[in-house]
Amino acid sequence: MTAICRRWGRRGAIHRAQSCSGRHSWRPPALLIVAVICFAATTGAQDYRFSVPEMLLDVYVNPDASVTLDYTITFQCSLGAHPIDIVDMGLPDRDYDIGNMTASINDVPLSGIRKSTAIDCGVEVPLGASQIQPGQSGVFRFKATMPNRVYQDTTRRDLASLWITPTWWGPQYVQGTGKIAVVVYLPGAIKPDEVLHQGRNFTLKGTKGSQTIVAWLLENERADSPRKFALSFPKRTMARVVRQTVWGLALKWWRENPGARLIWAVVLFILYGIAFFRASKGTGVSAFIFLVIGLSVCFVLWPVFELFALPLLIPIWILAEKGLRRRSGRYLPAIVSVEAGGIKRGLSAPEAAILLELPLGRVLTLIIFGLLKKSIVKQLEADPLEVQVAPEYAGLARKDRQAKARALGTVIHAYEQPFLEEIEAHPGHPLNRIDFGKPMKAAVETTAKRLKGFDVERTRSYYRYIVSRAWAEAKAIGDVEKRTEYTDDNLLWLLAADRGYDDFGYWHSHGYDYHPPWGRPTPGGIPTPSSAGGRTSLADVSRSFAGWAEGVTGGLAGKMDPVSVGLKTGGLVNLSGVDKVTVDVLESLASSSGSGGGGGGGGGCACACAGCACACACAGGGR
Repeated sequence: MTAICRRWGRRGAIHRAQSCSGRHSWRPPALLIVAVICFAATTGAQDYRFSVPEMLLDVYVNPDASVTLDYTITFQCSLGAHPIDIVDMGLPDRDYDIGNMTASINDVPLSGIRKSTAIDCGVEVPLGASQIQPGQSGVFRFKATMPNRVYQDTTRRDLASLWITPTWWGPQYVQGTGKIAVVVYLPGAIKPDEVLHQGRNFTLKGTKGSQTIVAWLLENERADSPRKFALSFPKRTMARVVRQTVWGLALKWWRENPGARLIWAVVLFILYGIAFFRASKGTGVSAFIFLVIGLSVCFVLWPVFELFALPLLIPIWILAEKGLRRRSGRYLPAIVSVEAGGIKRGLSAPEAAILLELPLGRVLTLIIFGLLKKSIVKQLEADPLEVQVAPEYAGLARKDRQAKARALGTVIHAYEQPFLEEIEAHPGHPLNRIDFGKPMKAAVETTAKRLKGFDVERTRSYYRYIVSRAWAEAKAIGDVEKRTEYTDDNLLWLLAADRGYDDFGYWHSHGYDYHPPWGRPTPGGIPTPSSAGGRTSLADVSRSFAGWAEGVTGGLAGKMDPVSVGLKTGGLVNLSGVDKVTVDVLESLASSSGSGGGGGGGGGCACACAGCACACACAGGGR
């Protein structure tokens, strides 16, 4: 690819003279000032404008898979435009050798070919004293050999493949139309009919001397956009070809299409953002910004890495989801566990359920059922469950409530007091409409404190054994009255079992209908009304105690999420500390920069050169 460049930074700069202060300072005449301004405006207005009446690219295919590119380009510099003083030659890749390149202008050899400072992949050719002035034309020739340009055809094993894209310039530079010709010279004994085009049909096929040639001839074309020419030919005349698989071809296309990579990068950042903030529960914004910056750098330096970023995300996402599921039921704060500390005995059934990290909806159900069983609260409605503090405990302070319970032969645990206060503060509200988050958080934290200094794992095993033994003994009782009595005494332990509801349901399906003491039918078989108005009884709510109890737990579960209760962040890691540190650092930097001393004004250097606005205007490069 070829490009024409201007050198505003090297020529045409106008320096402003500063007058000295004093009595005899010289003031330039107004006419001189106008002349200088006009000259500056005229010089600044000059830009590259040219036409390309003819451009010929001869491509010689060599048996070693290299190609020799031989450009013959006629430039017509427009009147009033900047002289053409340097030509940038874009090349297919960076695998080139400047030593095999030659250039000339109007048959005058040129020297000084060097790596281009204006385009990424190419060289620059100074025209020196032979630069093309406005209104004049010149024939520029450039020749270079590029290795490894003939590839294995991916559609047929017996064919080789070659793609060519001649140079083009930005539309702001090119004026008028011209002829563009690409002629390919093939090696060895190849018949013209054996050469196949890839999309764009040949203008002609034939022979020139002993070589077969194919050509594309375009009339009235503006040389301001890329054009791809591709062909396949028998590889039997080649000593070697570059092995190219479909996957390799896809990678080549991927590297050469930054637009597609940009869209894919945006999609990846969205997916990574979802996974990141799901795992961190919305924290770590600053850490994610650094992650995006790091990934962006990797994508630019190693475009292939962008393709593997999604497969890399999949196992990360799976592991994160598994971790989140494992943590979904974990809500106990860290406990200082001592192996020699022994087992913590004396926990109530709700406290044991907290230790076993049963769902918080189940724990709340155990607490409410315990209060109902002890008649500290009374059931008003069964579905949805609504209770009120029993009249003898209503309106009492915590100490008085405990004293009253002792007098009535029962006990109120410390963790139950906040629940009673919430119930009393919301009269007429079903339990699923009351926020028990603070009482539940306090109950969990209190239980964790009680376990401090004990062997937590042995304690868990101990209470799992208690629950399993309770069910084993209950199932072993054949007498209905004795089974009911035993179940009443151990109801909360039975409900704390993983399959407690299922086991109650099994009893019901085999003819044993258990009802808890607070909703049990009278001896005559008539159910006790569950509310003052007698609207709903326990038997009306569900066919079995198991179904009703499970329904109560489900109704309370939505209010008892560990995240909403405040027992955990809900993510795998909490990065809010990283955000705070980042904000503190930025604030410190802003404060220090804002309090700095005075310094020069004027905005420093706004632009390194007067003509940088024209840099690299098209894929062919350009100054």
